[in-house]
Amino acid sequence: MTPPPPGTAAPISSHGEADQLIEMLTRQRDLYRSLDGLSGKQQQIVADGQDAQLHGEKSERQVIVDQLTRINQDLAPLRGRMTEIADAASADKKQALRTLVDDVQAMLESIIQRDEEDRQTLEASKAQVGQELAKVKTAPAAINAYKANAYAKSTAMPNSSARFTDSRG
Repeated sequence: MTPPPPGTAAPISSHGEADQLIEMLTRQRDLYRSLDGLSGKQQQIVADGQDAQLHGEKSERQVIVDQLTRINQDLAPLRGRMTEIADAASADKKQALRTLVDDVQAMLESIIQRDEEDRQTLEASKAQVGQELAKVKTAPAAINAYKANAYAKSTAMPNSSARFTDSRG
């Protein structure tokens, strides 16, 4: 067997690829677990109406998402060959790969569902605040219209009956 050209890595055997894939999927699963925990925490913050705390939560999540992005980039060359790698692996490694992929998929679906619920809750809250602001904006106009109406009635035509009398009648 000839050595690889200088500057290139030696090809990884299917056995080594399975180990590499298990390691990467394990890291990915662990990050998704962390993200899932933060997603649950975020859902509680949204449910409690503590919107000010969302920024900090989003920052923590972004750190994990950045790490997941790097792992996904590392997984890209192996992703299309997962079945081939799993088929060449031992039964234990094949089962480990299957379990890891299922765990990651289940957590991802849970996170997406929770985030969608949070998004809908926040949109409903935003719409409610918008309606309340619209009421606040129209309140001065209503008060001014009432004042104008009251002033018009108090300065009514001379033939109208008097509303106030003084001590002389």
